[in-house]
Amino acid sequence: MEEVAAGLLRRYWETIDRLSLRVFTYKLNLPTKTKKRVSNLLFGVVMNLRLIDWIIEKINIEVTNKDFLRILIYRLAIERNSEVAQRIRRVNGISIDDLMSECEEALKELTGLPRLRRLALVFSYPDFLVRRLSKYMDLDELEKMLKTMNHRLPYTWACVNTSKHTRKEVLDILRREGFRVVPDEDFYDLIRIEELPRKIENSFAYRGRMILIMEKASVAATHALEPKPGDIILDMAAAPGIKLIATSFKMSEGKIYAVDISAERMRRLEGMVRRYLSDMDIELKMIVCDARKLKPEDFGDVNKIILDAECSSTGMIPKSPDVKLRISPERIMELSKLQRELLSKAVEIAKYSGAELIVYSVCSVFPEEGEFVIRHIINNNEDVEVVPVNFGGQSYIPNLGVRFFPHIHKTIGFYISKLRIC
Repeated sequence: MEEVAAGLLRRYWETIDRLSLRVFTYKLNLPTKTKKRVSNLLFGVVMNLRLIDWIIEKINIEVTNKDFLRILIYRLAIERNSEVAQRIRRVNGISIDDLMSECEEALKELTGLPRLRRLALVFSYPDFLVRRLSKYMDLDELEKMLKTMNHRLPYTWACVNTSKHTRKEVLDILRREGFRVVPDEDFYDLIRIEELPRKIENSFAYRGRMILIMEKASVAATHALEPKPGDIILDMAAAPGIKLIATSFKMSEGKIYAVDISAERMRRLEGMVRRYLSDMDIELKMIVCDARKLKPEDFGDVNKIILDAECSSTGMIPKSPDVKLRISPERIMELSKLQRELLSKAVEIAKYSGAELIVYSVCSVFPEEGEFVIRHIINNNEDVEVVPVNFGGQSYIPNLGVRFFPHIHKTIGFYISKLRIC
């Protein structure tokens, strides 16, 4: 198993610029059980890569297959899987017992490091991320969040198609199928699936289009928009369409302008629309373009706007650990600039159309992509104000929106701000 995983890890490095780890493992052509075990191994190694490579550097072992060594160190030093040591006795001429001892000695050095440096290494995050968040979070709280984000999230969340089904109806159906599921306390259309006897996609509720698999934080963004029957909504970054579908469930009827820069992602949205909205009274106009170039006069009938902007996806690390390997201070600043430009365009359109609400969201843990964007908009528009919402946790800067924290809310890291033109 370790050798198979090492070979696949080597293959993944060749595709990392094109594929997320989640997509890479999904496409693996392996028997189901083997695929699950290999996927878990790859997830663990990529999630802990920085610590693993730090250990390799400390023990100073020359190897011809670094990825195999990475797999072994993950299993021995992080997973602490003693069974592996019974099967594999030597690696590159070194006994497995000696390798384990050297790993333990290396790990002891972590205790002598400054706390921020230690947190970054222990949980394999870039130093700049830990330093940045330490300015806005208590260190104990920050450690809890980083630790939680280093594991897959404990629940599967799903949004109920309340235009056609009650939540109680869906709960009863899932429970009869053996799923342990509870209603969420914050949102009337959200359920939390705690035990899955089989894939949720194989359930009657999913196949019957009664539910949409969707994180709690993402559902919250659609509630902030307050969708109602007859609304005309502009979704400025619509694809692949999950928020658009959840918004439509709440509308039942109305019109949505779906804008996205990617034609490929828009094709995925078309598939979602065919699956969920084919028999709903939602007029959908799809536009493939850069939302920064939209003309306000083309959206004069819009009364609500949602912008789930392109971001670093750092809030998605529990699902996509490879995000850790992609982020940099330069990339965060590029994204922050893009987000300010997109939200400025949303404000421009809202002023022209008289739209009552703008909802801005990102699945990022950085203030540069959340609070700083909103502060920029408010500072440059005297007639824009933040509207309070009654869910989530306090943002890094009070009164500039809300945040969902993985260690508190058991969902992805997420930022939401609700704006109104005064």
